[in-house]
Amino acid sequence: IVLDRRPGLNAPNGKIYAATNLGVYVSTNEGTSWLRVGSSMPTAPVIDLQQDPNTGVMAAATQGRGLYLLSTNPITP
Repeated sequence: IVLDRRPGLNAPNGKIYAATNLGVYVSTNEGTSWLRVGSSMPTAPVIDLQQDPNTGVMAAATQGRGLYLLSTNPITP
């Protein structure tokens, strides 16, 4: 889990990122609903998430499929 408490569009309280067996998911409403993040990522278990709040980049380490860099800049509809 990565908590990004920077307010953004449609995310006044920030975002929650979760590493799952199917990739990375984000919630902009405190966990009520979730969207998959990273269209270039394979559907694979994510074993670690690390965010650099200064650059807006998150690293997602997958099991056996590599490391992917994702932007955590504001998500727009």
